[in-house]
Amino acid sequence: MKSLKWIAVLICAGVAVGATYAFAVVPYQRELFLTATKQDVVFYDGVNLEKIVFKLSVGQSVNIIRCKDTKHYFEPLIRLDSGRIAHFRSGEFEVVTKPTGWLSRPRYLGCGEK
Repeated sequence: MKSLKWIAVLICAGVAVGATYAFAVVPYQRELFLTATKQDVVFYDGVNLEKIVFKLSVGQSVNIIRCKDTKHYFEPLIRLDSGRIAHFRSGEFEVVTKPTGWLSRPRYLGCGEK
C-alpha cells in the first residue's frame, strides 16, 4: 500500500509540472519578427552608426534574435547571413510574434518599437 501512495504522489507531481509548463511557459514560446512598415529599416554594425550593414525594405520581415535595452527603448538585434549581429538604426517597423511549439525554448516578448 505504501508504494501505491508514492506512485499517486509522483503522478500528481507530474500533472502539476505539466500543467505549470502548459499554462506558464507555452504561451510565451514565440518567435519575434521585425517587419518594415512605412519606410525601409536600416541596421548598423553596433559600433559605427554610419556603417550600414543591412537594409530591410517595406513589407519584408527578419527574425529578431534578442533585444538590447538602451534605457530609452528596446533595440531589436538581428543575425545576418554572415553570422554577424546587426543593430537597429532607423526606420518604421512593427514586431510580429509567431508561436514556435511545445518543445522550443521560450523567447522574450518585450521587444517594442523605437
